[in-house]
Amino acid sequence: MGRKEISQMTFFNFFSAITIGTLSGALVTDQTLSIGNGLIALLAWSILTIIIGIMTIKSKRRNN
Repeated sequence: MGRKEISQMTFFNFFSAITIGTLSGALVTDQTLSIGNGLIALLAWSILTIIIGIMTIKSKRRNN
């Protein structure tokens, strides 16, 4: 997502950054969470965020 000030972020970007941080923190600290499942969740959410970002950029009906 790059370095953005909070005022420049959309709600979805802010939410995604918090979610990725929470998933990463849980993966590192929670001993009951399997590493495979944690990495799958982190990878899936990251891919979803990238896809939605690309769709937003390519959208013909966006606010300028």
